[in-house]
Order: sequence, then C-alpha cells, then structure tokens
Amino acid sequence: MYAYVAQYGNRGVAETSIPILSIDELLAERDARMREQKEEEERLKQKAEEREEDYRKRLDAFVLTEQIEREIIAKIKRTFDHSESELILSSFRSSFCSDGG
Repeated sequence: MYAYVAQYGNRGVAETSIPILSIDELLAERDARMREQKEEEERLKQKAEEREEDYRKRLDAFVLTEQIEREIIAKIKRTFDHSESELILSSFRSSFCSDGG
C-alpha cells in the first residue's frame, strides 16, 4: 500500500509515493521470516542427524585388521621413544557409548 505525498520545493510541487505500513502486513512479514528461520533450523538439524548416523554406521562397521594393529603398535613405540606420556588411538562422541558416555 502506498500513499502519494506532495513535496514542495524550489521547483514546484512533486508527487512521490511512500509505503504505508500496516500491522497486518508487518505481522505477516515477521511470521514469514520466522517460518523460514524455523525451516532452516530444521534442515540444519536434519543434516546433523544424518551426518551423525553416517558416522555411527562407519564406526559400527569398523574392523580391526592386522595392518591397523601394526600401525597402533608403531604409534605406541614412537610415543614411548619420544618419552611422551599420552597417545590417542581413537576418539568418538561419548553419546556413541553404550552407557551414554
């Protein structure tokens, strides 16, 4: 909705249109923005859940092979040789633990 306003200046009268705000329009625009934001949040949440499920499947499908065992032993020896006291062999989300972490 627009209103026509007459402006007086050095060159005479000029008509311009300016938007008129209505409560209904403002509320509808706000509601539309809120819906879009909520839909985007839902899409992001769904993507995160899909990534987590994919990660969980890969973790469940993991098989400890002889090659991996050799690599782990080599890492342990290397850590010991460098007088290090900590070594992370694997990590995953605590929520994947059977006791919930």
